[in-house]
Amino acid sequence: MQWPAWNWLRDRADGRLATRKIDMGSGRFLTAADLLEGHYHRLARQTTAQASQPPHTQTVTVQVAPDLQVAIAVLAPELAPLTAVASEVAQAMPHVQPTRQFRQELHRALEQTHRQHQAQRRLGTRRHQDESSVAWFIISGIGLFLVALWLGRTHLQRRRTLRTSSP
Repeated sequence: MQWPAWNWLRDRADGRLATRKIDMGSGRFLTAADLLEGHYHRLARQTTAQASQPPHTQTVTVQVAPDLQVAIAVLAPELAPLTAVASEVAQAMPHVQPTRQFRQELHRALEQTHRQHQAQRRLGTRRHQDESSVAWFIISGIGLFLVALWLGRTHLQRRRTLRTSSP
C-alpha cells in the first residue's frame, strides 16, 4: 500500500487534491475518503454485531510457531491489517545496530564533554544553568517593575490633566 505524496498545499492550489488515490495493490485504487468510510462501516458493523450478541468467552488454541500473522488474525481480526502493514515495513526497512566502536567513541566523547563542562564551571568561564535562570528572573523582575512604574506615572499624569481641565 502506497500513500500519495503529502504536498497538500501545492495540490490544493492546483485542484488535484480530490483526484489523488491510494494504491491498494492488484490494480485497486481508493480515495482517502473512500478508505476512511470503509473503515468506519467495518467498525460500525462489528460494534452493532457485538452489541446484539450476549457477551461470551471462547477458548481458542492457536499455534504461533510458523506464522504470527495467522495467530493475530484468529485472536484479534481487527488488528490483522495493521500487523500486515507493520510486517511489510519491517521487511522494507533494514535493521540497523550501531557498531561496538561507534558506541565506545560516543561514550568517550560524552565523558570528555562532561569533563570539559565541569572544568569550565570550576574556572568560572561557564555558568551553571541555575545561575542563568536566576539572572533571567532578576532581569524580568526589574523589567516588570519599570513597566509598572511607567504605567503608574502615566496614570497620575492623566489624573492631573483631568483635574486641571475640569471646572
